[in-house]
Amino acid sequence: MRFGGGYSSPLGSITITLAGAGTSLALSNSIVEDNGTAGSNYRVLDCPPSTSLSVDSCIIRNNGVAGIYGGGGILIVTNTRVAGNSGGGIYSYAASTVVRNCMIMNNTGDGLYLSGAGCAVVADTV
Repeated sequence: MRFGGGYSSPLGSITITLAGAGTSLALSNSIVEDNGTAGSNYRVLDCPPSTSLSVDSCIIRNNGVAGIYGGGGILIVTNTRVAGNSGGGIYSYAASTVVRNCMIMNNTGDGLYLSGAGCAVVADTV
């Protein structure tokens, strides 16, 4: 599945935000690209507190904002390429974060930024 703004999409730019405690989303085999601009929003995939986001075998690329944001929820990113995002690749603050077997490259800002009191596992990631 492809989620993207670009010029050919009638939907324009998107942001996927999990809302409400206990909300979860598993995104797999998808492309998320060409979303957001510097003044619109600062992330494309958003995992706020008390939510769970799993991203597996996806491509998150060429977004005008950060690709993936873990803001307190459970964030698991595996077998995924995060590239060319203007606001950074993966930003996780105080989230339980796992990044495994991923390629994170050519993002403006940080490729992978981990901060806060959460725990993180990063393995087999370039």
